[in-house]
Amino acid sequence: MMIADQDISHIQQELEQMSNPDAFIVKYHKESNTEIQYLVILAYWRKIQEEQDQLIQLKRFISQYHTHKDMRIKRLIMFAIASLLRYQEDELLPYLKNDLCNELIKLGQNFTEQHDADMSLALCEAYEFKVQHLDEHDVFKAEYFYHRMMRLSKNLTGMAHLHYKFAAWTAQIKLAIQQQEDVEQQVEDFFNDFPIHTKLEIYAYFLDMFQAFLGYTSFNAHDHKFQQRLDFLERLIETEKFNQIINQSAKLNGINEILQYLTYLFWVGQRFGKSDVFALQYFRVTNQPIAQLLDDNFRFYISDDIDLNLFNQYMSEHYDKFVSLQKYRTLFGVQRKSIILSSTQSI
Repeated sequence: MMIADQDISHIQQELEQMSNPDAFIVKYHKESNTEIQYLVILAYWRKIQEEQDQLIQLKRFISQYHTHKDMRIKRLIMFAIASLLRYQEDELLPYLKNDLCNELIKLGQNFTEQHDADMSLALCEAYEFKVQHLDEHDVFKAEYFYHRMMRLSKNLTGMAHLHYKFAAWTAQIKLAIQQQEDVEQQVEDFFNDFPIHTKLEIYAYFLDMFQAFLGYTSFNAHDHKFQQRLDFLERLIETEKFNQIINQSAKLNGINEILQYLTYLFWVGQRFGKSDVFALQYFRVTNQPIAQLLDDNFRFYISDDIDLNLFNQYMSEHYDKFVSLQKYRTLFGVQRKSIILSSTQSI
């Protein structure tokens, strides 16, 4: 029996106004009209979303409709798979989760550039899982997955947008560093695009990216491009934005290492005005004696043992200066205003 367009419109309104999806499903599940079939499946999906224990229903929904040709239903299947992945985040075996991610990505290919925010989020989650479980030598796939995450993040808003954008961007820069590529332009673009007013978890991406760049620069502290990289760093740290980022990141893991790297780089580059500032700021943040300095990760990136010993001596001297300055501040009630000072300011 042919169903008029106005009847389908009426049935659609009925679904929107109906508080009980079960009643709609029972009423229309035998209808053969394609549009009504879609509305019944949509009602079924809404019913699943209202249930507290969704696991069995999600699996049944995916199994029943995953081969459906209707693009709207393929979209619902994508959401169902994403929900299943979140629902069983810590319970699914990695290979089963990988299969679901592959299916989700495959479904997403049907929509090319038509990804909305919900679809983009589901795909970003799938790519994020995939890249976390790649072989460390599979650089080509990693670059592709991060590229997709960056592209899809443009469709997201709020924290989801920032998370996937800067997580992928950080990883791309670190991959480039592993390949011994010059990344100064990428670091500068990241820095220029980084939002000052955001949550600390986003600041962690900046610290991760910047620490990787500083480690790479330290490891190559005696090559022919070192002074150019130091010029780049000097230009970066003189900006008010850099000071704001570092001050905002004061409570995060990684800030100590960044201050340590910056001290070393300007010291080995014989730009002592800068290294003196960062050495004192390092002790202000850590409040640790020299015996606890130079962790294994930092030692790895200093390739010259003579540098390491001389730098250790340099830091010991500055710890003594720091202690003296602290006594002065306590005596005269001087308060420090920020973690980082410009080298033109008084220490």
